[in-house]
Amino acid sequence: IDNSTFLVATTPAIKSSTSNILPISKNVPAIIGFIIADIVSENGTQICHIKDLAVSPSWRKNGIGTKLICSIFEHFSFKELSYAKLEVRKNNADAISIYTKFGFSLHHEISNYYSDGEDAIVLTLNFTKFKIHPKM
Repeated sequence: IDNSTFLVATTPAIKSSTSNILPISKNVPAIIGFIIADIVSENGTQICHIKDLAVSPSWRKNGIGTKLICSIFEHFSFKELSYAKLEVRKNNADAISIYTKFGFSLHHEISNYYSDGEDAIVLTLNFTKFKIHPKM
């Protein structure tokens, strides 16, 4: 993986508890979710670009996605970033819901973004409006 940061959520001892967030390694328990992000320059501004976020279907609705997003923002907190951005499938209501809880908002749409022809929406987050504790 290039210069991206790759964090994984691993199985906790008890399913009802929150997972562990660790950097990827060869010696991790079962992976139940991950996030990949990097820092890119857009118009001379350094921004956090979330490339991918996924949580195993059986672990969704347990706060794993929220914890992964918080962890990646903490990981990049030493950088002076103004914004975060990501692309998401236009019809992925669950993903859009978690991002809007953090304060992400619609920036624009991209037609035929995915290989199956589905459109994407680009969401952005102004870190000055970042919600540290999103509504659950």
